[in-house]
Amino acid sequence: PEVIRGINSAYLHAKRVNPDVEFSVVWVYTWEDAAKEADAAEALINQGADILMQHTDTTAPMLKAEEAGILAFGQASDMIAAGPNAQLTSIIDDWAP
Repeated sequence: PEVIRGINSAYLHAKRVNPDVEFSVVWVYTWEDAAKEADAAEALINQGADILMQHTDTTAPMLKAEEAGILAFGQASDMIAAGPNAQLTSIIDDWAP
């Protein structure tokens, strides 16, 4: 499935930069539920995450990263407005031909 490929790809690329990288995955089982996404982000931050990645569509994880003073990757759109100090970059889906 696409989500698993994304997780694996992110992990392999991060590991090339930092061989000691650790990943934790929290499943929210939905594409768009800001409350669940915020809870998942908070859980990861509370476990010591210093960078967040998401495969969901709201800005909730980016907002939590901004609040916590950590970095994050946006998903599906540019999320810089939600995390001007947190966003490293965003995956931007462009469905145009």
